[in-house]
Amino acid sequence: MTRTYGIALSRFHLKWDEFLDLTPLELSLALEDDNQKEKIGLQATEAIIKNICETIRMETFYLNNKLTNLLQVWGSKQAKTVSKPDRLIAFVWDKEKENPADTLKSMKAKMHSLAKIPEIVEQIRASRKRKDMPLSPRQRRNKKRRLNGG
Repeated sequence: MTRTYGIALSRFHLKWDEFLDLTPLELSLALEDDNQKEKIGLQATEAIIKNICETIRMETFYLNNKLTNLLQVWGSKQAKTVSKPDRLIAFVWDKEKENPADTLKSMKAKMHSLAKIPEIVEQIRASRKRKDMPLSPRQRRNKKRRLNGG
């Protein structure tokens, strides 16, 4: 009871009399609503931070390319412009925006390697059947047992 009152007091600033007037269902619904508000607040904060970071990246991208162009005009051969902003500054959420074509290529490569597995297994089996391949200790024991009749 005291733990529940502690939660109600910290979240809703309820007095003891107000807490006792609440039913368990009312308290549960109030906690769910408060959790939902907190979750929405975190999502909004993340969106604001993401927008600020993207703005900084775009400004840096623009200034970098402008400065690079000036340096190239003045004769610098080492200065190179950046083609995409995410190559200048990479953020965690950039990985979420994978190119579907790259994903498709990697999936095709995996499928080709999986298709080769039966072929590789057959090659291994064929190499074990050859007479010039030494037997493993387990294979030697099994061979002795077969020859001895046991």
